[in-house]
This record gives sequence, C-alpha cells and structure tokens, in this order.
Amino acid sequence: MIDGELDDLVVFVERPSSELYALKILQEPYLGVIYTYGSVKLTEDEANDNLIVKFNYTINEVPEGISAEQLRETKDFKNYIGDILIKLLEDKVQNDQLTDLNT
Repeated sequence: MIDGELDDLVVFVERPSSELYALKILQEPYLGVIYTYGSVKLTEDEANDNLIVKFNYTINEVPEGISAEQLRETKDFKNYIGDILIKLLEDKVQNDQLTDLNT
C-alpha cells in the first residue's frame, strides 16, 4: 500500500477531449503521469476475507523520459494506481459519497 494522503498523491485534471476527469500523479516514481480509470469491478473473496479490485485504465500523458508502453507492461504501475483507486474509494465511503462516483 502506498503512503501519504490522497491530496499528496494525485490531483484531478480536466481533459478537453473527454467528459471524464483524469488523475495526475504528484509523486515519484510516476510524477506527471496522467491517467483515467475505466471500468472498476469489486468482488468479495469470502474464503480469504478479501476484496478483489479489478479495473481498466488509460494512460493519457506521460512526462519526457517515461514510456506509456513501459508503464502498461509493469505490474508496479498498475499496483500503484490500484492503491490510489482504493484510497479514492475509501475516501468516498468515509464521506458517504460512494454513489457519486459515476458523476
């Protein structure tokens, strides 16, 4: 799991070419990467008492020196943005805004 507050990890950014907000990463090692979540599916693994999170994402922009293709191929990047997604969901639940995720 990543450390830090959500506001220190990402910022929402508007993309003129899309109705969806994207997220811009504010910390290394992915500083400056802008991406958008696609579909998100949460399933409960009752046998192991775990929540399984599956999601799609699109890399919208990468800073110089980082390859979008390399990011797509690394498990570390997907885990990193998966941890951010979990923090986003936890924040929504704590603020009783979970139904607002699709707006």
